[in-house]
Amino acid sequence: MKDLRVFIFQQRNWALNFGHTLAVYLKKNYNARFACFTQKKNVDLFIRNQKEINYEHIINYEDLLARPSENETYNPKVIEDFCETTGVNSIWKFLLSDKLLTMNYSKQFHYSMFEKNVSNEYIKSFFCQLYLELKQIFTTFNPNIIIMPNMAGSSHVVTYHLAKKKNIKVITVNDTKVAGIYSIVHDPNNSDGYFINHLKNSKNKKKNHKNLNLARKYIKESRSSIKTFAYMDQVQPPISITNLLRDIKNISREIVAYFIYNKSFKIHKIKGVGINHDYRPPKILIRDFISLTINRFKSMRIKYDNIDDLKNFAYYPLQYQPEVTTELQGPWCANQFEIIRMTALSLPADMKLVVKEHPIMIGLRDYTEYKKIKNLLNVYLVNPFTNQNKLLNKAKVVINSNGSIIAESAFCKVPVVQLGMVGILHELPNVIFNSDISNLDESINQAIKININSKEYDKKLENYVKSAFDAGFSCDWDKIWEEKSFNESEILNIINEAIQKELKRQNEQK
Repeated sequence: MKDLRVFIFQQRNWALNFGHTLAVYLKKNYNARFACFTQKKNVDLFIRNQKEINYEHIINYEDLLARPSENETYNPKVIEDFCETTGVNSIWKFLLSDKLLTMNYSKQFHYSMFEKNVSNEYIKSFFCQLYLELKQIFTTFNPNIIIMPNMAGSSHVVTYHLAKKKNIKVITVNDTKVAGIYSIVHDPNNSDGYFINHLKNSKNKKKNHKNLNLARKYIKESRSSIKTFAYMDQVQPPISITNLLRDIKNISREIVAYFIYNKSFKIHKIKGVGINHDYRPPKILIRDFISLTINRFKSMRIKYDNIDDLKNFAYYPLQYQPEVTTELQGPWCANQFEIIRMTALSLPADMKLVVKEHPIMIGLRDYTEYKKIKNLLNVYLVNPFTNQNKLLNKAKVVINSNGSIIAESAFCKVPVVQLGMVGILHELPNVIFNSDISNLDESINQAIKININSKEYDKKLENYVKSAFDAGFSCDWDKIWEEKSFNESEILNIINEAIQKELKRQNEQK
């Protein structure tokens, strides 16, 4: 390729652990030119100071966040231009995912979810700067390959829409909801990509037996015991004197490190934004430790309802927040308290709603939220560590936005009402999609009527899992963010194949 122009998002640990290596690989094999979008200040400094890659354009997320602090004015015509150019009706749905602006970390541990951190004018000014900078990349650098580690914020969404306008498919990776299997994805809602396109194209085709037996084995194993996803290793250990002393030791080290490496910490302080998860001075570290400990302690002393005493219920599993599945892929689901309330009011006859917290959120969510949920009409709150298989085996229907519980329910033959926009989940045989919560009662009744014991159900589920094995790949993608112990050459080959496929598609359409 004589003129490979790569716009790559060099974000956080992904950039340091893999993104830079990927850029070097593409420079060596394609003599590629580069522009990049950096996120986190230490990453930005690394990208600017390294000598292996000459980036022709660099945009830094934190600089954009800080820029409106000089002047909060914005130009409405810039927002109108974006909407007219891309066909997007509203910018606010995806701006919600920029938690440093739309949620307040300084007011409350693990974010005050419904209290913005800056003014509306500040947020609009940030968006204008973001759009103009990205628009310039597409005008002057004119990339033909765009690579992202994920699609989780407004910078990704704006880039996606600008790329779509130029007929460029973004290359990123997402999970297929088949544990350990990932796939190349092209859009924020996982509605365009190798897996879902293969799945849709294979529906009416004659079955070949590639991976069919593997799919049947996976489904059988998932019905007896739900597959554990990698993120579950983030569950907080139980409260004990040993664990408490260990936590005190860790927080003490962080405080000492703050004073020793003060300059390294202060680069993450963003003008106009202030306290954030990357910049926590000692008083915030102490506040967070106290809040986490109290929440963990008190949340486990709530009088939860006994699952053995409950029958004829719908199940709503609380989701981790803030997270892309609720803030970007289903922004109307972000207020989970209200979703629970509306769901409980929409259930048929004598059906009740059972709610369970996500185990990772124990300590992160304020314990008072559980008391509020318990007091809701027709709602029962069970222990966060209640066995998931036990809940699914008893549940009549599951209500959720976009979580892995939707696929887990499919394997356990439980109907689901999906509230979010993740496209691959719409393809499961147990799913009824609801886009209007005022009609939730109708969607629930529809879901309950799904024939989960039909041959058609089993056939559709087998095809879903088989397509994941056909079009996906097993890799350590999530490990890239945390550590270096992943198969680097394997992932380089996967990205390289995606680039070759995208270049071929572009050439065919010229």
